[in-house]
Amino acid sequence: MRRPGRTAVAAGVVVALAAGGTTWALWPDGSSPAGSSKHASGPRPLTAAEADRLAIVRFQNYRSGGVHFHTAISLQGRPVTLDGLVDYRNHVGYAAATGAGSGFSLQWNATTLLAWPAAAGQTSPPTRLPAGPPAQRALAPRSTVTDAVLLLVLQLGQDRPDNPQLMQQGGAQWLRSATWRGRRVDVLSGPHAAGSTSTAPAVDYWLAGDALVRVDAHPGGSGAAVPIELDPAGYHPFPRSPALR
Repeated sequence: MRRPGRTAVAAGVVVALAAGGTTWALWPDGSSPAGSSKHASGPRPLTAAEADRLAIVRFQNYRSGGVHFHTAISLQGRPVTLDGLVDYRNHVGYAAATGAGSGFSLQWNATTLLAWPAAAGQTSPPTRLPAGPPAQRALAPRSTVTDAVLLLVLQLGQDRPDNPQLMQQGGAQWLRSATWRGRRVDVLSGPHAAGSTSTAPAVDYWLAGDALVRVDAHPGGSGAAVPIELDPAGYHPFPRSPALR
């Protein structure tokens, strides 16, 4: 029997990433990522100073050029780790997806997702684009939780600050204080997405001072959070596939 080619295998993964039944977990083994929370007097409306902090975080990511991100999900009952980079100047993401004995390199923008089979043991995106044509499909945030989160990561940088007054008017809140990797953080919920599409997940922002160190996405408004670690210092430029141009 003829074995499927690498591009066909990648296409299968792209289809799997599009599955509407995709489930999400806090962490593949059911545990929480490193960090703890302690509840105080929240939730409550943001103060003016807190609204100013939240309004600047996406602009700071843009000024940094991009971020390194890391998250772990459950994809059709199988644990998958995503480790990658987001270029906010060119609006493209690049990640390694590993789990269940296989791995893939993913690259995407606001409209398109590409996938290549990855080399054995690869846990971060390669410095050079994989050889061969990628499998390709439209990014579908309205149809899948996976794509909604990929798009969210792409949207965590913009070329101007948000309006802090609109943050307050939109219902953004201070939720609690917490400890994240030995640092004190404030956990803030973002404003309600009035006037925008329903595909954007609700987001909680973890701020250490003015630095955004983590977001918790709540796809479909669910209570279960998808934690995504962010590190601007870990970012470096990467090649972009011509298929995204």
